[in-house]
Amino acid sequence: MISDLTFWMAVDFELKHRIEGRDFRRLMFAKQLELLQKAHLNWAEKRRKKIEAILTENPFMDKL
Repeated sequence: MISDLTFWMAVDFELKHRIEGRDFRRLMFAKQLELLQKAHLNWAEKRRKKIEAILTENPFMDKL
């Protein structure tokens, strides 16, 4: 439940702070990890590992 909540909070944050030409996931993932670290370090570490797996298969695609 906390993971879902922090995900949607990170999506909202990214939409308000989008950087043109930069893969939106950079800011979104960073914000979600920041929020999860405040809640529980183990949750943040689990999510970080999932994000790494996502990025292995689908790397960032910046258009700078």
